[in-house]
Amino acid sequence: MSSEPRTSVRPISIIGGTGPAGMGLALRWARAGETIIIGSRDEQRAQAAAAAIQLKAGSQANVAGMENSLACAAADILMLTVPFEGQAALLRQLKNSITEGSILIDATVPLASAVGGRASRPAQWR
Repeated sequence: MSSEPRTSVRPISIIGGTGPAGMGLALRWARAGETIIIGSRDEQRAQAAAAAIQLKAGSQANVAGMENSLACAAADILMLTVPFEGQAALLRQLKNSITEGSILIDATVPLASAVGGRASRPAQWR
């Protein structure tokens, strides 16, 4: 087995990637050789986050920062790391930027408090 990190040709975009969950995933995937795009509402913030990840992950890492809609359009694997209460509005905004056949992974676990319940319980959908 080679100790060289592999380089992915299929990028992963992390939507809302400047928060703790997005940054943690970006760092670990970048270190593993994945091509990472950090998305944010603010392109400069995304680029700053990408630079921080690049610095921590090393010179072999492939990390970029983009505004969320550009990040969606640039990849067909999307990781959603924004808080639950903001997801519906954001996904409506990004709908036309997400390419057909994309894989959208939601990294959040909504708590019932997001829909008026107790914070100690996951949200129940009926």
